[in-house]
Amino acid sequence: MCNPKMTQYCKHGGLRNELCEEANGDGFDIDADQNRMEIDLGGDMSERGAEDSFNALNQFGVSETLIGLFQSLREAPGLSGYKYRTEDISRLERAVVFRNYGKACLELSYLLTAILQLPIAQRHHSPLLQHLWIEQNITPVRVRSAFAEADGEIVSLTEEGIQQQIGADRFVISPTRVGYLAALMELITYINPAVIAEAEHQLIKPTVKSIQSFSSRLQKWIYDYLDEHLMPAQLRRRFRFLMDWCLANKPEHQSVETFTSDQVVFQFWQQVSELDENLGFRRFRSVGDDFIALLKALELGRSRSEANHAATIGLDVEAGEWHPDQLEQLYEELGLELADVGFLAKAPKFFASSTWVEVSQRLMDAGKLSARLPLTIMRMDVLGGLQAKLIQADKDKNHERFEFYMDSIPEQDYSAYLDGLEQYTSAIQDARMLGLGLFLQLNSPEALALLAEILPADVLQAMQQCMQDAKSDQLLEKIVEIRLQVPELNRVCQQATKLLKKTNRAGFSVLPQQDELFDYSYALDVIAQCNRLRNGHVCALHSKLEHHDTVTFTEDLATFRRILRKLYGEQL
Repeated sequence: MCNPKMTQYCKHGGLRNELCEEANGDGFDIDADQNRMEIDLGGDMSERGAEDSFNALNQFGVSETLIGLFQSLREAPGLSGYKYRTEDISRLERAVVFRNYGKACLELSYLLTAILQLPIAQRHHSPLLQHLWIEQNITPVRVRSAFAEADGEIVSLTEEGIQQQIGADRFVISPTRVGYLAALMELITYINPAVIAEAEHQLIKPTVKSIQSFSSRLQKWIYDYLDEHLMPAQLRRRFRFLMDWCLANKPEHQSVETFTSDQVVFQFWQQVSELDENLGFRRFRSVGDDFIALLKALELGRSRSEANHAATIGLDVEAGEWHPDQLEQLYEELGLELADVGFLAKAPKFFASSTWVEVSQRLMDAGKLSARLPLTIMRMDVLGGLQAKLIQADKDKNHERFEFYMDSIPEQDYSAYLDGLEQYTSAIQDARMLGLGLFLQLNSPEALALLAEILPADVLQAMQQCMQDAKSDQLLEKIVEIRLQVPELNRVCQQATKLLKKTNRAGFSVLPQQDELFDYSYALDVIAQCNRLRNGHVCALHSKLEHHDTVTFTEDLATFRRILRKLYGEQL
């Protein structure tokens, strides 16, 4: 059963309401019996102790321009100190990044309407510019003072706040919300400076329809702007759903990151796959990919946030400085983990089979999480592959094929998956030997680096003793001289040379020039990273399975088929 808090969220206002808001700016009703708009979900989340996690997630998939815009709002000068409260900008940032700004835009439209109904005084500027920027009537005290002059025909000041009565509709804005809404207005003004003139034209003689129409325009301006500055909305919604589920299910002392495990991912899919939320959680592979992306986003967001808030880049970490080595390591890891390894299937073609390119891409996509969530990675490949076949049979309305895949023993189990990783190890070894043969043939210094990675420590020590008098620019020549003195070195070099001669793949049938070796070196760097990820993944799998892979597969398959039959079985 799904967690009751999560079920409540899904059925009442959660993502269903958010999707409605984005599809239609007027996709919610104003309850005449309620005096205030509900606080946006971002604020509710922070009350559950998730402030750090959401702030970290806010940093992921957000352009530097948008991050800088929020920072400028935090530092905007006011009449005394900063113009806006820090917590208001943090809540605004969450609302925008998680695309949960629909209700706030409507509330802002009512606020602008209320300002335009105030008695006209002698001004040199437009009413909105005068009220929000020059006089800065955005604190509760200044708001009450400004609206004390309201004539009461449409707008009046009550104990609850700024009340507007338009026909049968009553709307109240708390004075404590005005600072937040003013920050939203300043954000929209940056996006479209014409918003002030349009508001003063459209809202001066308000109707409920004109206010809702203007709110929809505000949402569209923000939506169009975010297309260039945020990750796709659907991925952001899935992240938000995952975060909320984790917060509803995790122990209080754990963070989302420490809570997430192979068991949690599998449990989430079992609970949520049947929910009709159109978020793509029916496929286990999609669930695994989203958890991996979420954990990466949190890590990157925290790193970026720490770097942004560090006093300087320097060596005094205790004083809040961001150590240069941390920056270098972060961006090196990100650069490799985010690499698209599809080029390995083209020249220079180090792998004989495209299968190993696909395995490399899966490991690179998971990055360090291939060791953190080893069972999830394996389930995505083995059980996710079975689900893909069932989905196709379901689409084809082929009951016989569906039952065959559902009831027969799958072609691949966990033992076969582990065997495939061993074969992948051999493919990596061959690729590196091929590179060594090429570099030796071209007398490239890259051969020394590869030898240092391939040869055992005792062989490298023997080589060092033979080459201790050689100068740095003579090391490659010295390798040729000492090969007979170090048998293992000679064997490896001979094997690499033979492999190069019999390889006729793209990039090796005709040898490249010295100035064309960069692509070869980069490909080998990526393959080396894949090898490190493979080693960590295999070690973690053996630790988790404890040599009971057959029993684990049988249990997982039974659970998987039970869920799949619920999802697809009754449709045939």
